[in-house]
Amino acid sequence: MNDEAPTCSGSRDWGAGLALFRAPDGACVAEADLAQSGGAIPALIEEARSAGAEKLWVHATAIDAGLGFRRCAGYARLEADSPTKNPVDLASPPFEAIRPLQFACFAGVWGHHEPSEPDPSDTFVGLREAGAWVGSASSTLIPAGSTAPA
Repeated sequence: MNDEAPTCSGSRDWGAGLALFRAPDGACVAEADLAQSGGAIPALIEEARSAGAEKLWVHATAIDAGLGFRRCAGYARLEADSPTKNPVDLASPPFEAIRPLQFACFAGVWGHHEPSEPDPSDTFVGLREAGAWVGSASSTLIPAGSTAPA
C-alpha cells in the first residue's frame, strides 16, 4: 500500500527476466526466474538495487548461498478436481474486509505480490477466530469440460 517509489508500482520488466512489484508489506521487490532468464546473479543483484528494490526474489533450482540468499517458503494454491458432493456452508467475510485481510495474510510471504482490488464477482470464503476475520481465500468454480487459464 506504499506507492512512494514510482519505479515499483505494478509490474514492469526491467531487464533480462527481472520484474518489479510492490509486496503486501510495502517493500519494493525485484523478482527473477533464473530458469527463464539465465542471467548472471551478480548482475541481477546490481540491477535490482539500481531499480530501488529492497528485496530480490529468485526462482532457481540451486543458487550460491555465499551471495546472501536464503530459502523461503511461499504460498500454496489449492485446487480440487471436483467439488465436494455435499454442500458446505462456508463463512464469507464482508466484501470491504477482503483486501485488508489479503494484505495482512500475505505480508512478508515470499512470492506474493500486493493484492489487486478484489473482483465483486469472485466468491470469497473466510476464517474467523475469536470473533474476528483472520484469513480469506477466493474460490472459482470452473464448469466440467472447460479449461482454466494457466
